[in-house]
Amino acid sequence: MNLSSRRTRRSTGLGKRIALTVPVALLALTTIMAPGYADDAGTGGDAPASSEVEAPAPAPAPEPAPAPEPAPEPEKAPEPAPEPEKAPEPEVEEAAAPQEVPEDVIPAGDGADDGAAQVSESAPKAAEFEAAAPATNKKVVVCKYVGTPPGKPHHIIVVSKSAIKDWDEVTFPWTFADAQDSIAIRWAIGNEQPGNEELVNCPGYDEEEPPEPIVIDPPDLVPNDPCGPANATYPATPETEQYTVTVNADLSVTLTAKDGFEFEGGESSYTYPAPVDANVACAAEDAKKIVVCKYVGTPPGVPHHIIVVSENAALSQGWDGNFPGIFADAQDSIALRYAIGNEQPGDEELVNCPLEEIDPPAIEPNDPCGPDNIVFPAVEDTDEYTAVVLENGDVVLQAQPGYEFPGGLESLLYPLPADSGVECPEEAVYVACVYAADVEIAPRAALAPAGTVVLVSELEALTNGFLGLFPFEYAAGDSIVTILQQLGEGQTVEDFDALEMCGEVASEVCDTTDPDAVDENGDPCTPVEECDETGATADTADDCEIGGVIEEGGLPNTGGPVGMLVPLGALLVLMGAGLVMVRRPHSA
Repeated sequence: MNLSSRRTRRSTGLGKRIALTVPVALLALTTIMAPGYADDAGTGGDAPASSEVEAPAPAPAPEPAPAPEPAPEPEKAPEPAPEPEKAPEPEVEEAAAPQEVPEDVIPAGDGADDGAAQVSESAPKAAEFEAAAPATNKKVVVCKYVGTPPGKPHHIIVVSKSAIKDWDEVTFPWTFADAQDSIAIRWAIGNEQPGNEELVNCPGYDEEEPPEPIVIDPPDLVPNDPCGPANATYPATPETEQYTVTVNADLSVTLTAKDGFEFEGGESSYTYPAPVDANVACAAEDAKKIVVCKYVGTPPGVPHHIIVVSENAALSQGWDGNFPGIFADAQDSIALRYAIGNEQPGDEELVNCPLEEIDPPAIEPNDPCGPDNIVFPAVEDTDEYTAVVLENGDVVLQAQPGYEFPGGLESLLYPLPADSGVECPEEAVYVACVYAADVEIAPRAALAPAGTVVLVSELEALTNGFLGLFPFEYAAGDSIVTILQQLGEGQTVEDFDALEMCGEVASEVCDTTDPDAVDENGDPCTPVEECDETGATADTADDCEIGGVIEEGGLPNTGGPVGMLVPLGALLVLMGAGLVMVRRPHSA
């Protein structure tokens, strides 16, 4: 054997040893390292993420911190409850084209918002009623005309509503048959005066043809000149629709024509000369006496007693010489008449003392749809009268002391009319979800509806402020009611699924990572298997040959580089064997 062949054998042996040693070493290294990575993979499932972070730099190490976040997830349970706050979404649907939705199709669940538009179109509208005149309406604004009827608007007056014959106290304008065919145009407002309204608002007014003034004749005023000095005066003259009255300092009286009127000769005023007193002395036996009714209480008061006083005493108290005439005393006493002969106070009866006349109010009955339900509205008592409702529905007004109704009546009866019997339209019914205000959420394996499907009447919905727009939410006791749509014809509450209509209650799948969690049946979510015949479990690992929870199946495949070592080692062994086989012919 020469040196060359010896070197050849030596190099060949060294190559064989290297080819066999390297694959065997890699295979052994793989076998040793694999269990360590597998144990790390089974502890929390985050080992791959941790190894990836350590490679670039320690800075991203805090990224595993979000791992505890699954624990607070049950706190998000109440989130499904605010689902009705998505109400703005159906508003867009309502604005689109509600008329295109068929009337006989009422969507449910996710389509409930789309159904809002069509139901809002069919929402009932409040009936319109012609209201009766309130009790405060006592006077009416009237347009007066001149010329042959229909004539031309000439001036405006304000009169009591009782002055308009055969008027229903509702209709405006109203023509009543007087000499000029006057027209009532509206109720007077407050203490309205004739000059507050303009002729332009009267029917038939023509600005191009202003009416000519009406010539009026002044009334005949004869001065009162009782016996005694300096006591001649004109009788009290009331203001009319044609003129105003002014008593001058010298006791003369001036009448001033109102707009649209004039006195003879086109004069705007007419003055009566100051009265001249005859200064006739009064004889004691000729002195006149007045029968006077005295009242008590706040004016108009109640007749209390009767007195007889001299005419001069009555005149000194502000009596105007007319009967009945009011004194300007504390009780607004009334001069009833002249005394007859030697009449005494007891000769007249209190029943003949005048009372304040009441302007009867208009009371219109309420007759809603449906049979036998017509009633008068509640009538409140006033200072003038009290109201009583009889068993048959009639209303009786009883005059308060000091007052009377027209004709001297102490009471006034309002008989209840017959019911119209108008049928009511069919009431709408709405589908709604009722949610409990406070719901205790417990872990459960199956989903449950967040609310209960109920039917709500139209009356209840309107009472709680429903205006026909869906969805609508209101509080009812300890619950929240959300109206979603109108119930269709032939539908019942059983036709609606609570999960679909009301949403799902916040729940969670049984948590297997929490040893204390239980499912809906109360069974543990994490099954614990016994590890020997003594009944020992993972909680008592010292009693078992192998501690810990028994894993089902083999080690998990983490998908990391460790899983590639075994195949790589086997590949290298095969490559080494192939290298040896290739080198063997050369060594021979």
